[in-house]
Amino acid sequence: MEPKRTSKGMTLLECAVSMAIMASLLLAAAPALDNMHRRYALATAADRVRRQMVRAQSTAAALSKNCGVYYFQTNGEWMSAIYTDENGNGVLRSEIASGVDRRIEGPYPLLNTTAPVVVGIGNGFTDPDTLAPFTAGSSPVAFNSSFICSFSQIGAGTPGTIFLTDGGSLGAAVRSSGSDGNIRKLYYAGKGQKWVER
Repeated sequence: MEPKRTSKGMTLLECAVSMAIMASLLLAAAPALDNMHRRYALATAADRVRRQMVRAQSTAAALSKNCGVYYFQTNGEWMSAIYTDENGNGVLRSEIASGVDRRIEGPYPLLNTTAPVVVGIGNGFTDPDTLAPFTAGSSPVAFNSSFICSFSQIGAGTPGTIFLTDGGSLGAAVRSSGSDGNIRKLYYAGKGQKWVER
């Protein structure tokens, strides 16, 4: 009677073919995985920016005085801090500088510096309101003509937007609507696309 043969595994050729197939699948999936990572990073960054605005809005209601998030750059990095209005005329840059308006939070980097997201207007982005392309030199942070998003004790906020980009075609925007107190997040999926609220 002939002894039963047992399998000794794959041959070197079979192993090489399997590895080549796996490598091809990974290469095919890499762009989609990178896109998913960038979308997730944008959503996380937009949430971070929105949460800080909501904290300022809630603090204004709790303290019965205006509070504002002041956005500024230090060595090219966007920073933010929350201030309270101490004399009833709103949170002002001049009074932040003089110490009249009191800092209650920050300053902190606006974004996580390890994420592939920056404060900026990406190439080909359109204005969410007009759908017209942005002009060169447009600021990615604008609340009326200021860098301060203030909230009253009843929740109304300074209208304006902070734009975020992955450095490519994806983007996000965090918007204070103004008197209704809404703070919204919009996302941009690439050139020629519309901003979508999520």
